[in-house]
Amino acid sequence: MLRTTPLLLLCLLGAACASQTKMSSDPKPRHEPAVEQPAEPARPVEATAPVPKPVAWTKAFDKGAILVGKTIRVEGPPGLMTHAALTVDDTVAILEQRTTEQGFLQVLVPREGAGRELRCQLGRWTLAAADRIEVLERIVPCDVLVVAEGAAFWRDLNNNVQREERLEFRGVQPKE
Repeated sequence: MLRTTPLLLLCLLGAACASQTKMSSDPKPRHEPAVEQPAEPARPVEATAPVPKPVAWTKAFDKGAILVGKTIRVEGPPGLMTHAALTVDDTVAILEQRTTEQGFLQVLVPREGAGRELRCQLGRWTLAAADRIEVLERIVPCDVLVVAEGAAFWRDLNNNVQREERLEFRGVQPKE
């Protein structure tokens, strides 16, 4: 009985192998990939919607300047985030991002004992704050407003200087 089982298995295996090649009606062996016919040349894609125009942006922050204060707040229209960039180093600062009723708000505050200033780039302006930077992208069109408070200091590349407890700058959005 023990000898018939291995013989039976060999016979079944041989029959299975033989029937597999007979069942295949494909003249090509299975281990060779089928040659595909060349595809039709691609047709140009037709645009279904017009490409959106870039949103007009204020020129007020196109010339280099630096603004320093204890706190700085930047508010602007939709698209502000393409012009404002917070410098975030997790070892130095904590970044909080949330959606509010007014729009998308980013708040950057220093970590305890970090001892370094917070930074933001707005166009060609560098903003530096000791305690807090807020950037709010409003959901409605508006002008760009930058407010620095607490021993605020501003200087441009022509050495024009402003010093006040509070400085405010407004970039008027061009009419489309």
